[in-house]
Amino acid sequence: MPIHLHFKIKIIYLILLLGLSLDIFSTEQEKYLHFTEVDGLPRNITTCIEQDQYGYLWTGTTNGIAQYDGNSFYSYKELAGVSVFGLLYDSHNTLWAATGKGLYKYNRLTNQFDIIVEGFIPKVQEFENDIYFIMYSGIGKIVGNKFEVFYKASDLADFFISKEGIWLAKSTDGVWLVNRNNKQNILAKYLQGKYVALINKIDDKLFVGCYNGQLYCIPEDGKLVQLEFANHYFPKKFAKVGREIWLATDGNGIIVFDNNLKYIRTLSRSKNTEASVNSNSIYDIYPGKNNEIWLASFGAGLTCILPDNLLFQNILPEKGNENSLVANEGVSVFVKQPLIYFGTNYGLSVWNENTNRFKNLSSEKLRKDLNGNKVTAINVDAYNNLWIGTYDGLLGKYSSDLKLIKTFHPSSSSPNEMQQIVHIAEIDKSNLLILTQFQNNILLHFNIETEKTDVFELNSKGSNITYLLINSLRKNQHGKLLALIADKGLYAVNWKENILENKFQEMNKKLNSYMVDFYQDKKGRYWIASTSGLVCISADGKYFKRYTTKDGLPSNNLSRIEPENDQYLWISSISGICRLNTQTDEVLNFNLNDGLPANEFYDRVSAKTNDGRIIFGSLAGFTIIDPSKVNSGSSKADMIISDIVFQNQSIRNIEGIQLLKKPLEETKEIWLPYNKNSFSIHFFKKDKNFLKYHNYAYRLKGLEKNWTYLTKTNFANFTNLSPGQYTFEVKSADKAKDGATTSIVIHIRAPWYLSWYAFLVYFIIFVTILYLSVYAYLKRLELKKEKEISEFKIQKEHELTEKKLSFFTNVSHDLKTPLTLIDAPVNDLLQSDNLNPEQVNKLMIISRNSKRLYKLITDLLDFRKVTQKQYVLEISETRISAIVADIYEAFKEECKHKEINFNYAVEENLTGYVDASKIEKILWNLLSNALKFTGKGGQISLKIKEQIVDNQKYIKFEVVDTGIGIPENEKNKIFDRFFKVQNSSLLNQDGTGIGLSIVKELVEIHLGQINVESTLGHGSTFTVIIPSGQEAYLHLNIEAPAIIGPVAQPIETKESTENLPLFENKKQYNLPTLLIVEDNSELRDYLCKHFEKKYKVCSAKDGLEGLKQARDSSPDIIITDVQMPNMNGYEFCKEIRHNFDTSHLPVIMLTANNTTEQQIEGLSTGADSYITKPFDINVLDAQVTSLTENRKLLRNKFLGIETPENLEKVLPQKDIDFILDLKLFIEENMMDQKLSIEMLSEHFALSIAQLHRKIKYIAGTTPNNLIKSIRLKKAYQLIKEGRLRVSEAAYQTGFSDPNYFTICFKKEFGENPSKIAPFANETYNDTPVKLVSNEPANISKPEEPVSFEQQPLMLIAEDNEDMRNYICSELSSKYKIIAVADGWSAYEKAVEVIPDIILSDIMMPGIDGIELCRKLKTDDRTSHVPFVLLTAKDTDENTIEGLESGADDYIAKPFNIQVLKARLDNLILSRIALRKIFIKEPDATPKEISPSAHDENFLKKAYEIVEKHLLDPNFDVHIFASELGVSRAQLYRKIDALSGQSVNEFIRIVRLKKAADLLINSNFQISEIAEKVGFNSFAYFTKSFKEYFGATPSQYKR
Repeated sequence: MPIHLHFKIKIIYLILLLGLSLDIFSTEQEKYLHFTEVDGLPRNITTCIEQDQYGYLWTGTTNGIAQYDGNSFYSYKELAGVSVFGLLYDSHNTLWAATGKGLYKYNRLTNQFDIIVEGFIPKVQEFENDIYFIMYSGIGKIVGNKFEVFYKASDLADFFISKEGIWLAKSTDGVWLVNRNNKQNILAKYLQGKYVALINKIDDKLFVGCYNGQLYCIPEDGKLVQLEFANHYFPKKFAKVGREIWLATDGNGIIVFDNNLKYIRTLSRSKNTEASVNSNSIYDIYPGKNNEIWLASFGAGLTCILPDNLLFQNILPEKGNENSLVANEGVSVFVKQPLIYFGTNYGLSVWNENTNRFKNLSSEKLRKDLNGNKVTAINVDAYNNLWIGTYDGLLGKYSSDLKLIKTFHPSSSSPNEMQQIVHIAEIDKSNLLILTQFQNNILLHFNIETEKTDVFELNSKGSNITYLLINSLRKNQHGKLLALIADKGLYAVNWKENILENKFQEMNKKLNSYMVDFYQDKKGRYWIASTSGLVCISADGKYFKRYTTKDGLPSNNLSRIEPENDQYLWISSISGICRLNTQTDEVLNFNLNDGLPANEFYDRVSAKTNDGRIIFGSLAGFTIIDPSKVNSGSSKADMIISDIVFQNQSIRNIEGIQLLKKPLEETKEIWLPYNKNSFSIHFFKKDKNFLKYHNYAYRLKGLEKNWTYLTKTNFANFTNLSPGQYTFEVKSADKAKDGATTSIVIHIRAPWYLSWYAFLVYFIIFVTILYLSVYAYLKRLELKKEKEISEFKIQKEHELTEKKLSFFTNVSHDLKTPLTLIDAPVNDLLQSDNLNPEQVNKLMIISRNSKRLYKLITDLLDFRKVTQKQYVLEISETRISAIVADIYEAFKEECKHKEINFNYAVEENLTGYVDASKIEKILWNLLSNALKFTGKGGQISLKIKEQIVDNQKYIKFEVVDTGIGIPENEKNKIFDRFFKVQNSSLLNQDGTGIGLSIVKELVEIHLGQINVESTLGHGSTFTVIIPSGQEAYLHLNIEAPAIIGPVAQPIETKESTENLPLFENKKQYNLPTLLIVEDNSELRDYLCKHFEKKYKVCSAKDGLEGLKQARDSSPDIIITDVQMPNMNGYEFCKEIRHNFDTSHLPVIMLTANNTTEQQIEGLSTGADSYITKPFDINVLDAQVTSLTENRKLLRNKFLGIETPENLEKVLPQKDIDFILDLKLFIEENMMDQKLSIEMLSEHFALSIAQLHRKIKYIAGTTPNNLIKSIRLKKAYQLIKEGRLRVSEAAYQTGFSDPNYFTICFKKEFGENPSKIAPFANETYNDTPVKLVSNEPANISKPEEPVSFEQQPLMLIAEDNEDMRNYICSELSSKYKIIAVADGWSAYEKAVEVIPDIILSDIMMPGIDGIELCRKLKTDDRTSHVPFVLLTAKDTDENTIEGLESGADDYIAKPFNIQVLKARLDNLILSRIALRKIFIKEPDATPKEISPSAHDENFLKKAYEIVEKHLLDPNFDVHIFASELGVSRAQLYRKIDALSGQSVNEFIRIVRLKKAADLLINSNFQISEIAEKVGFNSFAYFTKSFKEYFGATPSQYKR
């Protein structure tokens, strides 16, 4: 049930009222407390009230009965809808209910009402321990569990049994008195003929109420007396309240008479205040056990009237009541009894306690009088004048009748300023102290007679105070006036000299918080209230103690202190009020829930009355505390355990279970079944003394030792308690003292399976199980020993086999090198034209069997993969018929040799989605097995066909032989590892027994199945069925490089290969140097012999020797093996890359390790290429040539490489740093004719030999030739651009002899320097020419080009949709992708969008990939774009053809996606490097930044056009594109691809480069140069020049 704030206050009171103390607290507003349906009553029509010995309040309504325990109401379902007329709590502690359906008796054990007498029962009464009640036939009496008719009557309205007899209220005939013993004897009759409704005897007087409202009394003498009060309302109940007689009426409220039956007052409902009864129809009056009065009403629920003798009296504003506080927010108070002055932020109230009347000065009146309404200071002087100080206005002097006499402005000279007065204290009858917060006028001395104001000097004695905030002015025990400064401490007030004296220096040193009030007790100790708690300190500072919330204070932020007899301190705070016992440190706290009007109280607002009452001001108004009302007796309270609830079921009415033998409130011990081990225990407090908290503490001994404290709840929850004994204890959690403890012992029975007899059975079972377990254990040990011996033998055999396999696996790697020495020379011989057909045939047999041997070695390695679960599927659409044909050719000669008839049958062009390599292995092993066990004259058949089952495609392979067959008992073992058929020795065949196990593993990996049918002596048939539809593998999580790819093309072999000349004919000394590092001497010699015609070859037998050779001979390229002694290839490559002298050298790795992981490891160490053995020598040739040619680009532009991160993958960082330093040094010293290799050697701290090798590799020439070449190149630029004459250019570039310069120039460039000068036929003069160009705005704001994302744009040409989608998904995170399905579409799209890189298949509709590559590489628009061929054509001839077509790389399918990504990244980065050259190298020529001849021509033409139009004001992108013969979009893309710049930025950089050249090589002024290169704005030219070159033009010229 929701409880709002007002109801919370009610709960506090009602807990007290239910048998607790009522001499506590209240407010004027809440003297009347009201309870309705909102609070939990079953209905607002309440009829009767009763209270039992445990403190429960019982309320009868027209909808049943409600029990109230101090927190909530509980309604009884069995009485729902029943009208209750009367309640009786008898002397036997039994509750009776008279209702419209009968007489009910409350059963405390079941918490239910049981009906005793059915029928209409309007009233029940007890007399001499017997129960009497009214029924239709008269008066009934309870005898045992039955009833009898005690007195027969038919017209009874009410009755009352007393010692005099039976008083009967006759509905139509007055009041009769009947003899109890002789019921026929009528002793007296009164009011005959009157309609009597009510009789009740109080203090030997019988009160009578008639239907017409007339009231009578029959005293003990029997004389009828009528009460003199005009009433016509129906009487409902007479009750004695104190010394008064209260009559409840139905319509006129409550009529109150004194003991002499004189009318006093009427309590009725008031519309203006809640401090009244809620209804005028009162049905019952119940005087509570603590002087409170309960009222039952019609339609208004319950009303509780609290007594007047309470601790708290709250003075609050009442809406609509002028006789109340003027407003809330009490900010000042002054007492001069019987008057109490209350100052608020909205006016002033004067309260006369004697008359209980208020006089108010409203906020409007005060604003008119004092220009403010915040009454923050009040005082009444000896002449009875009222002084009102406002914070927001003036100081006013009023007469006793609240008439304004005069206003003052003591704080300031202007009456319009706020005086900010916060306190007024009287010194004597002529002098006042005024405390303000106005600037430095904090403390003022005001003379009442002279009306003069003096300001206290702030330079007080013993202190150096410049500004202070005084929060309190009080006198100590010696009558000395002291001032408490907020952050300084206590100071003595010398009002005669108007100074403050620091007489408490030692004490003040220890006070370091914000202080608000103080008090000195009789022991001389000072109590300081602050925002950090309460401090008790001696005057000398030696004694110091702090009190905080840990010690029981309601808050550390305190407001005001008022003493009570020096033993107690009453302290207000922002969280309520507390009382501190200074002797025992006991703290009592009070807050909103305890009857205070608010929790927050103000500073400086308190006072004491003459009789010791204390007043505090709060947000809501004022609170008057009467300390004498605090009961000095024990604060311990009785705790009542009211209920134990199991899943919303009370312990009193659990269906089918009776757990209580007597009322729970009297129960000390209970037994609960094991399934009732989760419950909540409810409790409340019954206290006849002082109660300030509704807090509790509890613990369950046996489960916990510490107390758990509750603040807002009155129950404790426990769940899943183990069987055992517990003691629940609960007590009041008063912070002053803990209340008396109430306890109950709770036994939770164990379930049957935890009883003693259950444990006996468990013990017997345990012993039996133990015996059987020991027996079984010993038996198992015996079997385990036998098994271990058997497994040991098997393990040893397996380990031996594994060692054999490991040995053969290692040997297999070593066999690949001899195979290379067999295969490579044979391929060389096959390419010779001098062989006859027989020799060619024999060589083909050698070549074919070397490949077969290679396959056998691979199979051995595959078995290792199978055993280690390293196989994954690599699915592609495969031409199975081509695979079968190749396998047939491989076995044909062997079968012919053994005279075995071998044939095969396969559908032409049969294709399927399978792993081609694994299908080959399966067929190879099955055919090898058939060949092995088929004798001479036998037959082997290979049959392949496609099947469709349930719309699923399968390929069925059958290998049939007429061999020895397999015994029936060995068929199920034939696929086990290491199993060998017993009769295999008949053909002298032996093996390891792993072939068929590999086949089974491969088939299962392929989601297929294999079966064998065999007849001993007649042969065997092996059947393999494998899914061949693409959908069969879509659900697999196939790892890269497993892809679904295009149809594998059949291998096309050429009889001869035409070797194209890859190198120009050079003299022997000009050949590049090749270093071969190979530990196998034969392979090393073969490679040396092969390459000696094209390279100067040197060799080494291991990594260490190779490293020495690399340093000594400075080769141009290195070929190295991986597995070598002393230092392997990986370590060798790392050393090459980390060494400055060799870091630039390209490295090719040759190895038998062909796994993807090993390839990636090799590339990551710095290798440029990775070739597996055995290899085709032509492929190696092509790779060496490609790497050599790629390095030429770097040699041609060895000084133009950009340093950022983009080139870290093109060259090592050491080489990049060296190149930049070399370029800078030569440029700075170009004019020095002494520049030589010696100067370079000294500058770079390298030997001449090291420097020579390094430069030889990078530039392809000697250091001296390099210097000369750079000089000539610079001279060519100066002459070509017309900046200098020939002789001037010669001297400018370091040539002292012009004739020698001309000879060198002609040798370098093929013509005389004079012929290339632009003004060769004209007279040269130094007269400057005025150049005209567009404004910078015209250059910087062209028509915007097509926008590209930051990611490179990739064009993918692939006709297979699955392959195309796969590649797109893998590369989409790094590239912006356009995908097409044929060659023509690729060509058109490439010309249209100019991509950053192209990835193309070869076999495509339209034009194939090679033709596409040729067309794009010869087109100026796309010649710069890197081109990668991706195809299933993986023969060496195909690779060579692809590279020769202009492709930058050639990758065979199936491929590893990581390797593909690495190669694409390297190509992109190399193009980025060329773009950076243009941006950062002013000297860069088109040749140096072009990846191809076509691009070089394009850039040359672009340079020429820009330079031609340098002075043309109309030159723009349109003209530029038109003269180049391309569209604007193509121009943008082309320029961006080659330079990384927009077209306008390209033009701007060309102009800036031209300007830089003129700055160095001409005598023009900087402004002239800016104009000559097309800049009309000198400022814009300077800004652009500095952004590009990092220096201003003037700095650059110096």
